[in-house]
Amino acid sequence: MRRGRDQDDNSATGDEFVTSTGAGDSRHTAAGVYERYFENIVEIGQAPLPSRFAAFPDSYFDSLDNPSYATEFRTTEGRIFMVPSIGGTEDKEGARELFGFGDPRSVDHSYSPQASLFIPVNKFGLVLGGRLALSRDDFQSFAFDNDVRLMGPAFPANTLGTRTVDGSTKNRLFSASFVAARRFGSDGRTSIGIGVDHLRTNGSLLSTTTQTADTGRSSLELADTRSTSDRTRVTIGFTREFLDGAKLGIFYRYGSVSAADRDRSRTLDGLNRLLNRTLATARTSEFGFRYRDSFSRRLFYGIEGSYFIVDSSGRTRRARVVDSNEQAESSRAAIGFGLGYFFKPRTVFSFDVSGGITRVSNTRYERATGNLVEDEQKQARFISIHAAVQADVWRRLFVSGSMLSVTQSETSDLMLKPDRFGRLVNSDGVFEPNGRSRELFTDYFSNFGVGWRFTPNFLVEYVFSTDFGQTAPRHTLVFRYTLHLGDR
Repeated sequence: MRRGRDQDDNSATGDEFVTSTGAGDSRHTAAGVYERYFENIVEIGQAPLPSRFAAFPDSYFDSLDNPSYATEFRTTEGRIFMVPSIGGTEDKEGARELFGFGDPRSVDHSYSPQASLFIPVNKFGLVLGGRLALSRDDFQSFAFDNDVRLMGPAFPANTLGTRTVDGSTKNRLFSASFVAARRFGSDGRTSIGIGVDHLRTNGSLLSTTTQTADTGRSSLELADTRSTSDRTRVTIGFTREFLDGAKLGIFYRYGSVSAADRDRSRTLDGLNRLLNRTLATARTSEFGFRYRDSFSRRLFYGIEGSYFIVDSSGRTRRARVVDSNEQAESSRAAIGFGLGYFFKPRTVFSFDVSGGITRVSNTRYERATGNLVEDEQKQARFISIHAAVQADVWRRLFVSGSMLSVTQSETSDLMLKPDRFGRLVNSDGVFEPNGRSRELFTDYFSNFGVGWRFTPNFLVEYVFSTDFGQTAPRHTLVFRYTLHLGDR
């Protein structure tokens, strides 16, 4: 299981305590959740891209990925999702870990309504469509550590005591997509489409860190941090249907990202501290393809691949780090293969395997002098395996289950140079030795669901999700309604 790199690093020295590296595993803290949420937008493309259900078409999802697939809609159709979810955050033992019971002071809940609609305009041979999605995520955590080395100017070196970190984060997301597609050619088997999508997020982190030495001396740090990010992308897609039923789709996507992460206030024992700030922009390009066909009436397969590149820049200001300008370039190539098999009309099995490689180059320059202070080159490889099954078991009752494993190997070459104050620290203000590091880890994820089809258009499903101890399980309800107008 993945461990080391998500552990907090409390080895930094100096007169500043960084709340975001509070006690315990950062996966279980509000600061850790907040930082990963922001990094998913700014550092887009650095994460692995597992394949899931590559063999099975879904016109809704396919059209948002490649807008030319929207010509599959011959009548007006829509789909509405309502997805409330809740989970805990504490490490637990035995059955408590398995079923997600934990400290009631730690709560993770979200709510996400989504709606898609596709309308054929037969007069012009067009299909117009789009999607709207909202997401509200709230996360609260409480961590207590005893007999730890305390940080900050209030404590001499190697002072031991207790540390509590109480935090909450709120994240709000809005996304909108619009697509237009048209069939061409005398046989109508060629389609071209264009799509535009926009995403905007707002996040906030409130954190209270209390440290108390064995001698009774204590310190209190309060932090209020806010972030915003915007992403706009334009996609051009092409599909070709072959006479034997196979279908090929190709797309190109260009995007721009801007993001800001700022401290609104930060105090230590009532005194104002330096306010951290990060500003970032990025340009992205992505090429991708998908090919689906069948071996028989029951056995289907799909092949998909993509090549993604990002060029980003940023400006940072934070405690114990000189004001810096950062440049980053990253690329990711991935390919996947999937199989789908119908045991019965309503029993479906799928298997997917994918792999890829990511390369990242990060450089940081001191703003005052222009000198290079950090140069890091990363390379990561991944392979993922995914299996899933869904079956009707009684009347309108159905069950589902899936397992995903992602194995990654990472190599990093780091070079830090002293700033004008002679300090050797990375962009987080932490000392790291120069040289090469390697890491190999595997993550596991599973979903188990049970649902009921009230009508052919409306279903409700409960989904239990777990990553086997890294975080607490999640409990999700999925309400889905599908709208059909006209003959299908």
